[in-house]
Amino acid sequence: MTIAPGAWRDAELAQQIVDDVTDPERGVLPEGKVNIEAPTDALVQELLSKEGWKTDEP
Repeated sequence: MTIAPGAWRDAELAQQIVDDVTDPERGVLPEGKVNIEAPTDALVQELLSKEGWKTDEP
């Protein structure tokens, strides 16, 4: 996934993305193990970590 550099720290956008990708009923991602590639400095990375998601690459 990509996010415009100017929106990397946008709290509202990051929370919407996390809400969408962590709830299979929203239809964004299926249930089960999935991967998301997002910019390292994006707030979405921090929020996903708080939801228990793990980083698999530095």
